[in-house]
Amino acid sequence: MTGAAVTAQSLQGARVVSTDSTLVERSRRGDADAFCELVDRHKQPVYSFVARSVRNPADAEDLAQDVFVQAFAAIGRYRSEASFKTWVFRIAHNRVIDYARRSRKRAAVTLEPANDPDKDDMHAAENFAGPATDDPMTELCRDELSERVRRAVASLSDKLRAVVILYDFEGCSYEDIAAIVGCPVGTVKSRLFNARAELKRKLTPYVEAMMPGERRALGGEAP
Repeated sequence: MTGAAVTAQSLQGARVVSTDSTLVERSRRGDADAFCELVDRHKQPVYSFVARSVRNPADAEDLAQDVFVQAFAAIGRYRSEASFKTWVFRIAHNRVIDYARRSRKRAAVTLEPANDPDKDDMHAAENFAGPATDDPMTELCRDELSERVRRAVASLSDKLRAVVILYDFEGCSYEDIAAIVGCPVGTVKSRLFNARAELKRKLTPYVEAMMPGERRALGGEAP
């Protein structure tokens, strides 16, 4: 078999990877398999964003599923001005906002705090402190720092928390975040600045109170 024949056979057997735009167009024509592929591509980042926002794993699962149900129902109205990822994240953001409103209403009725960040087991700051290590001191310090960051992020207002999660955890651009949350890019930058300032204010006392050995374990310098 010639080299050209081998190449042709390999190309014929290779799986063609469709772009999101192609899959969206196929979905708009009623191709359920195409939409399932879109779900497979984006379900993890969507769930990650929702879980870090609502801080309740069971509710996050339900909300993430609802996001794609709503996306499928609305796929005919999708416009290509934004990427599919941005579009589906906007649906997720709106679902999170609705969830937060309902939670506050329930809390007002029951006189109990909704989604107490100290009691849930959702780690919004997962892997924030860096990769795993075999050193017990480093692991302990990083676990505690991650928990402190998780609580600090959870305590932010809905608007500030959304931009922090989208920018620092999900890697979205300013432009994409603006499209997702529905505000100008300048407002996104302002909210991110304010969110980081608030996180610094909340976390600085903890970091300053750490023992020198703990700071060294996290890669910082001892005083």
